[in-house]
Amino acid sequence: MRGGTFYAFQPGNGPGEYAAELAVRHYREHRAVLRGEKLADKPFKCGPAPNGAAWKPFVDEFWAGVDRVPACP
Repeated sequence: MRGGTFYAFQPGNGPGEYAAELAVRHYREHRAVLRGEKLADKPFKCGPAPNGAAWKPFVDEFWAGVDRVPACP
């Protein structure tokens, strides 16, 4: 991590930190959905276009396409 930051989207930080953030958000969002809790924010996949573009292949590869997070509006 550059400059000692843990922020995944700090300019200059590589794709490894973005991937870690994707995995954390996937875990937190699915945990909330399965517990019947409201998501704290809008789903990660509904953010900027790169988020949705990364979310789908991640879900397809590691979770056999199962995505319980609500679809984007």
